[in-house]
Amino acid sequence: MLIQMSDDMKPTAMSAAQRLCGNIRPPRATERVHTFFYQNCELRYVHLLNPSPPFERELIGATDFDILPAGDARRISDIKRGVLAQRISATAPLVIEANGISRQIELLIEPWLGLQGELLGVAGHAQDVTQQRKLEKALDAQFHEMCTIFDSLELIVYVADFETHELLFTNAFFQRLFGSDGRGQTLLRGAPGRADATLRLLLM
Repeated sequence: MLIQMSDDMKPTAMSAAQRLCGNIRPPRATERVHTFFYQNCELRYVHLLNPSPPFERELIGATDFDILPAGDARRISDIKRGVLAQRISATAPLVIEANGISRQIELLIEPWLGLQGELLGVAGHAQDVTQQRKLEKALDAQFHEMCTIFDSLELIVYVADFETHELLFTNAFFQRLFGSDGRGQTLLRGAPGRADATLRLLLM
């Protein structure tokens, strides 16, 4: 769904969208499509693609103060003004209430440049990452539970990168035995101190 933009702006909007696409990960099947937005130098919306909360209503000519709580609008607007002033990319988290549900939105904002390099405003995208954050939180909880179990064992437990053999995780027994967590070391070089010979045996 495209919302108004003059024909002379469309080539630069497409260019901005292509740059943004290079900086974002593909959406998962359970996630919503990215919302792309464009604002002029006064930070008024001039174009939207695939609107989703909080961008679902008519926004052409509106600012963030028309769609967000004052505190959020001020914070996001300050970030966008920084993008305009320094011509650099920026990211910003945003939490909104949509249909009575708290949603976490991830914003990526870039300078929107014309064909001659003139500054037209900001271009950006917004994505609902609520499910992704929930999954990350659940995985963190599982990892901490696994660490608790491994730390209770009176034997060496470690995790290493399959290709580089770099130690990524070691349990409490390992750390007490060798006086270091060994992370960042490789199995081929061995861990600090007495770990060298032991880990060489473990690798065989």
